[in-house]
Amino acid sequence: EYYFAPQSIFSVALFKKDISSLPIGSSRTGTFASTGLPVSSILASAPAATAPEGQPWTITTFTNGTGGKIKGAEFSVSAPFRFLPGILANFGGIANLTLLDSSYKYTVVNASAFNAAGALAAPAGVEVINQLPDLAKKAFNLTLWYEDTKFSARTSFTHRSGFIDGGTPTSATGNVFEGYNAINSLDASMRYKITPQIELSIEATNLTDAYRDRYTDQAANRNYEYNHFGRTI
Repeated sequence: EYYFAPQSIFSVALFKKDISSLPIGSSRTGTFASTGLPVSSILASAPAATAPEGQPWTITTFTNGTGGKIKGAEFSVSAPFRFLPGILANFGGIANLTLLDSSYKYTVVNASAFNAAGALAAPAGVEVINQLPDLAKKAFNLTLWYEDTKFSARTSFTHRSGFIDGGTPTSATGNVFEGYNAINSLDASMRYKITPQIELSIEATNLTDAYRDRYTDQAANRNYEYNHFGRTI
């Protein structure tokens, strides 16, 4: 950390983490008795109530998966622009950047997805290395603010790169990896102090009206969901 001026800071953080195990979803075929649950836990209206041991069951649960690794860096700078003349000295800025590199070994099961070239993206039983779930490789935030005795305003731009979703590589449809593509958003707020006791404020999120773009099968990047949340003011 370096404090280069009053109310100002520049910082760098480096980190590396070794994860011994992650919980992942898994499925197996077995008898109802193998679950350890009593037959009385089956609803009387369920078809299985008539013959709970008369068929094999697909049992979905969580197990301890293999370990993974994360390494990365975080950069941050925050400062008021006191060096500027006149009213410009009331401005200030904040910038943050996070870079992540993660790896995890997944086992593909029941794969049926094909990539853009028409080849099977990853056959069942094959181990593939990919990033950890829900972790974007890059994210940054830029904020510009203004503040005087009565009026203040702030606007923030945020970028998050794509990331995979969930702890299992194969979806129910056989696609290999699901996740979200990169997204950008812009938020803003303003406040005006009428008296020491009364203040007016307005806040807005997602001013760029960004959509959330979710895909299925990482190799082919097929559309899964395209969610429109709109602006909020």
